[in-house]
Amino acid sequence: MIRSLLARLRKSSERHNPKTIILAGGVACNSALRETVQAEDFGAPVYYPSPLLTTDNAAMIAAAGHAKLARGESHGLEFTASASLKLENLVIQGYEVPRTTRYKV
Repeated sequence: MIRSLLARLRKSSERHNPKTIILAGGVACNSALRETVQAEDFGAPVYYPSPLLTTDNAAMIAAAGHAKLARGESHGLEFTASASLKLENLVIQGYEVPRTTRYKV
């Protein structure tokens, strides 16, 4: 996992030349990832919150799913997970993904 994330981080930093890099979410709690990222030079300072503040969003997703299920919404069993799913590739009937975004990555 660490090698994969580092490869993506290297590629992104070479492509976009960021002024800062921020590790966030549950993955930012991984101490081996933190050490490896700190040891490399990405051409920009790397920041991440303390482990206490780095949480996975699984509980939030579960809570959102519970609320949708309580309203009778369901995508059925044919809806599968995809680690590389991008919002612009996602098509959900009755919902249109905005073509412009306020935030750029």
